[in-house]
Amino acid sequence: STGYPDKDPSQDSKGQYRWVPSSETATVAGREIGGMVYVGTPPTVRRCGVEAKSGAVIDPLLPVARSGTDKKGRGLFNSSGYSYLSEYDRATYLEWLATGRSDASFDHRYMLLYFYGLERRFALDKTSEAEKHEILEEAQRLKDLYSDRIYVQIDLERFIELGKLSLGDTSQIGPIFDYRLSELPLSQRVALGARVRDSEPLSADWALCWLLCNPKPWLRYPAYLFKDEFQALFKLRFDERYQRGLAVRKPRNLLICSYEAASKEFVARLQPKSGGKLVPDVSWLTMPVKAAKEIAADVLDELRDYMQFETRGSRRRGSPEAKALLPREILSSCLTEELKQLRTWARGIVDNGGFVPVGEIVARHEGRQIKSINKNLLMKVADALAQLGFGFVPDPRFALRSPKVEEFAKIFELGGAVNKLEDASETYRITLINIALGAFVAHGDGEITEGERKSLSETVSETENLAEHERRRLRADLDWMLAFAPSRALLSRKLKELRPYAVPAARTVLYSIANADRVVRPRKVAVIKKFYKALGLDPALAYSDLRISGNHDRPAKARFARSSASSEAGPAEDPIHEVTLDAERIATIHSDTDRVFSVLGEIFNDKSDELKSKGMRNMHLPGLDAKNVELIKEIVEKDRWTDEEFQELCTRHSFMASGAIENINEWAFENYGDALLDEHDGYEVNADVANGLKKAFESDSSAVPIETM
Repeated sequence: STGYPDKDPSQDSKGQYRWVPSSETATVAGREIGGMVYVGTPPTVRRCGVEAKSGAVIDPLLPVARSGTDKKGRGLFNSSGYSYLSEYDRATYLEWLATGRSDASFDHRYMLLYFYGLERRFALDKTSEAEKHEILEEAQRLKDLYSDRIYVQIDLERFIELGKLSLGDTSQIGPIFDYRLSELPLSQRVALGARVRDSEPLSADWALCWLLCNPKPWLRYPAYLFKDEFQALFKLRFDERYQRGLAVRKPRNLLICSYEAASKEFVARLQPKSGGKLVPDVSWLTMPVKAAKEIAADVLDELRDYMQFETRGSRRRGSPEAKALLPREILSSCLTEELKQLRTWARGIVDNGGFVPVGEIVARHEGRQIKSINKNLLMKVADALAQLGFGFVPDPRFALRSPKVEEFAKIFELGGAVNKLEDASETYRITLINIALGAFVAHGDGEITEGERKSLSETVSETENLAEHERRRLRADLDWMLAFAPSRALLSRKLKELRPYAVPAARTVLYSIANADRVVRPRKVAVIKKFYKALGLDPALAYSDLRISGNHDRPAKARFARSSASSEAGPAEDPIHEVTLDAERIATIHSDTDRVFSVLGEIFNDKSDELKSKGMRNMHLPGLDAKNVELIKEIVEKDRWTDEEFQELCTRHSFMASGAIENINEWAFENYGDALLDEHDGYEVNADVANGLKKAFESDSSAVPIETM
């Protein structure tokens, strides 16, 4: 029912009107419009300096049309109040109220007339907290109903926020990180004030919020362009610097805020609360913002390479190649959908044994099929996988044979993200060469035995001073090299680069793998002698080493000794293990040794005859047929070949590129002690070997120095 209200406490002018609560109804112009409205004679208010009737009060004495036909509000030339509407617009407004106030097809200005009453009741009347909560719920419903009206959203959101804060409802307030208006948001001022009031140190989230919502813009544009990466690294570095949070001094002044009504009829002063208590005003404090700025500046410097790469525009945003430039600590929080898919794919490969064609790995990384690969591309793939916690072998940084696009590689778990794969320890590098030596010898007779696998696996397990990810990598390296033999040419080059203190360990691995199954085959002995020579050892030592190690029940353990002892020292004997020799065992050793010498003599004699025979047929390069010679003649004409150029060259000479490289480098090592071609983003031609070959071609002589390993 309608009635006449009490005096408006906020105004001097009188008006007979009353608030109709939600539990009652009011009848105006024959329409039941429900509660939560003011009905009666509107009081006089000052709106924008001019006296006017309050727009929130429905005057039942004003004329109203029989029906409202202006849902679109075409006649709403003045929507400042009910008293200023036409009789047709009053009818339309009353019908919106009477039909549930839920039809968004009515113009939003009708809803605002209703909202003016809600904010007036909340801010000016003596209203219970229960009714205030009811009004806020109704305002939220209206905000959702007219969600497509941006200016309506601003007014309603401001009212709802202040209303909740005045009631001390701060439980749902969290830090915000994307705000660029002219002052620190009220909700954040209350939340920060409550923490400072209670002497609670600021967390990284709240410090970052205070920084980003600070009204003085200072951050460089990249902080907003790469906000996810910036914010993730800021929080990490903040926690490192302020492990217990940032302590802030409590200011004296309390927070007081003003609410200017959307109707422009009044201004209310409110003091927000948190936990039932008033909060200090922290908006004038400068120390927290200064501390946060220092961290932000360091973070932007740390992200410089990543941001510069991303802004070049050469690749799609968020590519694995770009993410590889991020600090590894934040990678997991900044993964793009593309990287998440790569991680899921890698996980599936590992669960199925880890072996996968190189071309498939590169295609996953690049997002397209690649016909040819080079060292740089493989390094990018390895870096991207490492950031996701997966390893890739053979890694071209250390590999003793680079796989081709159609060949297989192995993916494995690193046990965590690794930021810089190139920072491998010297122990890892030496052990990799050692197991490559053992794997090459094991491949020598065409069959990898269980004893050989066990011996090489023990070399990895027993090597000290390895990081966990390096040990995992060595196990994967070993699996790959037992499946695919290392390149003899590249391995021989690595042996020549070994430092003297690493030679005994390599020597130990060689004779240990030869005796792994108690059967020393002549072909293995021949290979071991060549490696001994590459290590700077007397090849004849191989026989004595094999005899001594053959008397042990288990292989000797390889150790790295940085001492002045000669690398000619024999294998270390286990002082605990007593070697027992019997006549039958000694006879067997001598018999095997004689047979080895006999077979080796035949091998070397046959090889010498074969080379001489081929040398007679080809006066330029003994040991190579005419097709290989013609290919080499063209190779040495340039200092460098691209992948495409070399592929075309090999095709023209009827060679597969991978096979041609292997054969040419093997021959070059036999005759010149070094490889002719080095794979690095194409193929670099070894100038020393090339000059020797050019002289051979010019002299048209077969007297090319043949130097076996």
